[in-house]
Amino acid sequence: HGPAGQEPGTAVHAVRAQVLAQDGAAAGGPDAGAHRVRAPAAVCASRHQARQLSGGAGTLRECDLADNTMLWFTSDNGPNLKGKKNPKSGVAQDGKFVYTALGSTGAYRGWKRDCYEGGLRVPGILEWPAGIKESRHTDFPAVTSDYFPTALAAAGLPLPDDRTYDGINLLPVIEQENNFLRPPIGFHCNGMEAWTSTPYKIVRSLKNKKNEDLDWELYNLVEDPFEEHNLAGSKPALVKRMAEEFNEWAAAIQSEHRKN
Repeated sequence: HGPAGQEPGTAVHAVRAQVLAQDGAAAGGPDAGAHRVRAPAAVCASRHQARQLSGGAGTLRECDLADNTMLWFTSDNGPNLKGKKNPKSGVAQDGKFVYTALGSTGAYRGWKRDCYEGGLRVPGILEWPAGIKESRHTDFPAVTSDYFPTALAAAGLPLPDDRTYDGINLLPVIEQENNFLRPPIGFHCNGMEAWTSTPYKIVRSLKNKKNEDLDWELYNLVEDPFEEHNLAGSKPALVKRMAEEFNEWAAAIQSEHRKN
């Protein structure tokens, strides 16, 4: 399996990220001629990160490589708000926007190393002028595990068949194919597990203070992106099916780890 089985923050970042076209300010300026796709999350890319992206794009243009090069960018899934004192509230997101001097996950639940959305949603940008002719946005969920299959597909190369991949080829999304669905996305990190199958997500903590596994929680991330309304009690069959899918995925990862 690819890195979707690893800790969010090491390889997997942008879950449930909306992708939104940017008009040119972040990378190269409005006259750069490149089309960008941005994934806004609870935390926006900082000016420093934008300057880093701009520098990389500028170098590609200087080398005449920018037009048909995929430039992917995403932030770490931060910040770590646990234990931080004196959080403040803003007016954004219906007054639920919470922040400290270290940053914010907005109104999204949780923080770094959580499997709630505050620990999973991050900004993501794709710049590829040859493949993205027009700025646009989509709410298609993506993870960094998708980069490798997408790049190989764009180059016309097959995926090696000696392993299982969690990532998928995103070219159908980039090319705006209708009714394209992705497989579910799994996470295991810091004593938490999650399984996202649009629009639903199950999430749980593995152990509580009594050393007991907690029940799965269920959220509709389209209608309830801040994970405030647990639907597990009203949809037990859905929770059972998604939990079985997660267990199968997790067992396959453990099996591959033992082989390696």
